[in-house]
Amino acid sequence: PAFGYFGSLSRAKYDSLTKAAAPVEISVPVSVAPPKESPVTPVIVAPTPPVIQMPALPNPFESALRIEMTLNSTTLSSYGEKTLAVFQLSSDEKIGITKIRFTNKGTFRNSYITNFKLLANSDTGPVLAEASGSADGTVEFNFSSNSTKTDKGLLVSGNTYYLRGYLLVPSYGSEKPYIRMDINSAEDISVYDYNDLNRVATITKNNSFPVRGPQITSF
Repeated sequence: PAFGYFGSLSRAKYDSLTKAAAPVEISVPVSVAPPKESPVTPVIVAPTPPVIQMPALPNPFESALRIEMTLNSTTLSSYGEKTLAVFQLSSDEKIGITKIRFTNKGTFRNSYITNFKLLANSDTGPVLAEASGSADGTVEFNFSSNSTKTDKGLLVSGNTYYLRGYLLVPSYGSEKPYIRMDINSAEDISVYDYNDLNRVATITKNNSFPVRGPQITSF
């Protein structure tokens, strides 16, 4: 009523017009991303190979090594350094030799033969070892395994070797003295498996001793 009073009816109307509407809560769905997982690198485990127990190789073993003297007997026309024997080593397996010993079975005096050398491949090839002769005519060459050298520094099957010595002028009568460098027995050679120098080889299968060298007769 417009009487100029702001009475109870007016206040009620005012309140009805100005009363703020109650806030409405609206639920908004929130998309929550799942936690990001770190990539997993697959671990591939190789299967453990079975342990194969190899049978032990025989030691000592019978070798097929063959020692063959290839120099023909001859008569010298001079003295000095001469080739006294040439020998070839052959075998089915690879063989390494750490010792070889020769004995002069001729009539040439041992004191007149000196400065022995063992060479590979030719009489002018590389010198593998040197030795002095002894009063009983034996000459021994020894070799140590060395991986930095050709063939580990050993004598090996498949090669040819030359024995040389320096001959002094002997005094003799009507009969001309001669030299014959023999390998007396299997004990004169130390033979091993080249790939396993702990395996000892026996060499009587293809060799009969003595292995006779050529007869080198003085002029």
